Amino acid sequence: DNAVRPLCGHKAPVLCMVIWKNHVYTGGTDGAIIKWNEYGEKGSVLLGHTSAVCCLLVHNHVLWSGSHDQTVRGWTETDKCTLVLRGHSNWIVGLLAFEHWLVSYSTDRTLKFWDGNSATADHSCLHDDAVRCAVKWQHCLFSGSCDDSIKKWNIDGNCVATLQRHTHYVNSLLVWEGFLFSGGRDGIICMWDYDGACLQVLTGHTKSVTSLFKWRSCFFSGSLDGTVRKWRYSQRADYQRMIQRAASAFAPPTAQ
Repeated sequence: DNAVRPLCGHKAPVLCMVIWKNHVYTGGTDGAIIKWNEYGEKGSVLLGHTSAVCCLLVHNHVLWSGSHDQTVRGWTETDKCTLVLRGHSNWIVGLLAFEHWLVSYSTDRTLKFWDGNSATADHSCLHDDAVRCAVKWQHCLFSGSCDDSIKKWNIDGNCVATLQRHTHYVNSLLVWEGFLFSGGRDGIICMWDYDGACLQVLTGHTKSVTSLFKWRSCFFSGSLDGTVRKWRYSQRADYQRMIQRAASAFAPPTAQ
């Protein structure tokens, strides 16, 4: 066990965490948010949610939490809940800062735009199925859904493009080196330009691609096939900014 110090306090699995004001905040399926100092000492317990806390975000000097209880809560530096945002009709799965908006997305098929001052959403965006992921890219918001599509939204919440290439759920989105990458339950990673054209399909995973993460000059993909794959640039005359799979896939050791 190489852990410097385990942080014990939740009564159920931890789903998310964020750093704010030199503290770590963790959200769990027990509905609690726990504040920890740099020494791993437990501080305040922020209570209010009645179901799992699945996402945390700091935006405009407020800590925001999204929950399976269908609400978003805003917390001050003194750990007080000052605003409860209601409007979703199913689990909230993610929060995102988009320009001056706080955006929440949910399995109820919607993304909702909040100004952070009112308990009512300013406007909503609609997919045909649950929204699983979202990312900001330049002046637009891109969202991936169980309807197998990615939608591009402008600041007013209008859909300006629908990106279609996946044949199953879109699980994850990543903006890297001037492109958008999407990982799907179909096991592929798609590479898109800002206008929504699919430039390339990256293959190698044999099961659902669940996560994408960038680090230095490469990005990594995690999959239900038990591997993590590393991807890098390939400089070619015919397509200068093409992405090619690096010769590396990390997998757990096989059982003896």
